[in-house]
Amino acid sequence: MGRAGGGGRGDHAAVLSLRGHQRLQAADGGGARPLLRLHPRGAEAWGVGIIEVDEIDRVGVSRANRWAMGIALQQLGRRIDYLLIDGFLLPEALTPQLPIVKGDRRSISIMCGGILAKVTRDRLMMRLAQKFPGYGFEAHKGYPTPDHLSAMDRHGLSPLHRRSFISIRTRAELEAAAFASQSARD
Repeated sequence: MGRAGGGGRGDHAAVLSLRGHQRLQAADGGGARPLLRLHPRGAEAWGVGIIEVDEIDRVGVSRANRWAMGIALQQLGRRIDYLLIDGFLLPEALTPQLPIVKGDRRSISIMCGGILAKVTRDRLMMRLAQKFPGYGFEAHKGYPTPDHLSAMDRHGLSPLHRRSFISIRTRAELEAAAFASQSARD
């Protein structure tokens, strides 16, 4: 999931205060907009890009992240003067940019973007948990926790599971082998 936001740069104290809000945000599942107002200049514009599972499997996580960021930038609806990006360059963007390793710890703009992406992801996973019950998406948000892996053992892979993720690929190969073995016996 990519995210983009326009706004000012803040000081270290503001970054520290937002960190607590990020933890609260995860706990209460509330909206991100009130948090974006905490940014020193407010969020002048923001966007979130979402890439489908099959596309991530096709192009890889790194390229899919860059595509999602490009979608988020398009959603801003205006030209951006400068990009602060968490960790890597976005070569497709012709905008001047600065990649910041662990940027969500050092930049209020990046931290707000991270909160926005997490809230969007969490809400999406809550909806998907209703569509695919039994996997526990509402609890683990797609991370490979023991409960999630156990649910995959019980229910198999859903269309939401990335086949390119190594433990998923192994499971998919095992399921295909089991299916082939069962078909041969039938």
